[in-house]
Amino acid sequence: MEVALSPAHARRIIGAGKLAIVLSIEASHLFGRDVDAARMRAALDRYHALGVRTLQPVHQVDNAFGGAALHNPILQFAQYTETCFIDTDCDATLAGVTLGMDVDERCHNMRGLTPLGEQLIGEMMDRGMLIDVAHMAERGVDRVFELSRARDHYPVYISHGHFREIMGPKVAETEKSTPARVIRMIRQTGGIFGLRTAHDETRQYTRSPVDNSCQGSSRSFAQAYDYGRLGLKVPMAFGADLNGFIQQTRPRFGEDGACSAAFRAEADCQARDQRDHGPGPLGTEFDEKGLAHEGMLPDLLADLDRLGVDTSALRSSAESFLRMWERAEGPRSGMADPATDMDEGGVAPFVPAEERELAYPTKCGAAYCPGFQELGGRCRFDEECASGQCTAVACNTIPGRCVCNDDADCGSGH
Repeated sequence: MEVALSPAHARRIIGAGKLAIVLSIEASHLFGRDVDAARMRAALDRYHALGVRTLQPVHQVDNAFGGAALHNPILQFAQYTETCFIDTDCDATLAGVTLGMDVDERCHNMRGLTPLGEQLIGEMMDRGMLIDVAHMAERGVDRVFELSRARDHYPVYISHGHFREIMGPKVAETEKSTPARVIRMIRQTGGIFGLRTAHDETRQYTRSPVDNSCQGSSRSFAQAYDYGRLGLKVPMAFGADLNGFIQQTRPRFGEDGACSAAFRAEADCQARDQRDHGPGPLGTEFDEKGLAHEGMLPDLLADLDRLGVDTSALRSSAESFLRMWERAEGPRSGMADPATDMDEGGVAPFVPAEERELAYPTKCGAAYCPGFQELGGRCRFDEECASGQCTAVACNTIPGRCVCNDDADCGSGH
């Protein structure tokens, strides 16, 4: 591999059969806490000389350049340790309370791009650097777009994010999720979108050829990808965000962790459906571990292919990135794409977990999936086993396994 310093350099590296790496910075207090215009320009010059060609002006908490998009209460606690500020306009952190950040009634950050942040964006444009607004509050993103438009629609992109309209409420209701109106801005500037390889629940995109029958797996990733490809029509890449703390795409198979539905009975039935109705396993570790590390991204692509997804946009994502980078270096002649063909339809309503759980039978106070577990599988009571026999005692006080006690418990030939 080799660090790419320009799009032309990246093309030469790729042409030589090597991996082109583009250096970026993602840090909550970019260039330190005590930063002014002179320090910002000096830091930008220093990091540019070291090969950095893209960065995020804002990460998890507010900084000198702008406000951060809310998405995790832990980070609001972190912000509180810096500001000692308490807001009562919404309940992002606790009931009726948001810690650390000044928010509106939607739990969106009131802090946009600061004057120093505007200077930073201008300096990045002067150097042909790529502007990543992945963690920026929406007010800041709107201002970056205004600055982009004033510079012949300089490209702006999101390295890792979720499409707001296709996600379940847990993600969709956070500011960090990306609404379609921001995708329109990205398309108009010639940017791209890095789609998170997440484990989260998604809604069903009815125009996808894939049934969303295994939440958190490649099946639900397909819903978001097809929504971006067919509906929003934005260039996409994998936005894995692999950093050790972030959960990734779940497996479709295996006893420990197949699917990630909101409650166990649903996950068990979804896992059974993958086993019984396919398509079958790839025959790699991805089947039961999911996207455990970046080396399994080709397996995720292969699984999407098996499900019937058109993965050509993902397979050409390096080219999309390079074209964006080439546009940043200019020259540009106005808007890259009017983005008038976006279609936000085809997204099925989200049914809350509480309502879905009512459709399952219960025993010992727990909902369960009837007969989902094969011989040797873990069980809490007889009804969970295909054989109808579980060795658990007293409602799983002593965990059990599915067994056959006599020939009548097993299918023909077993």
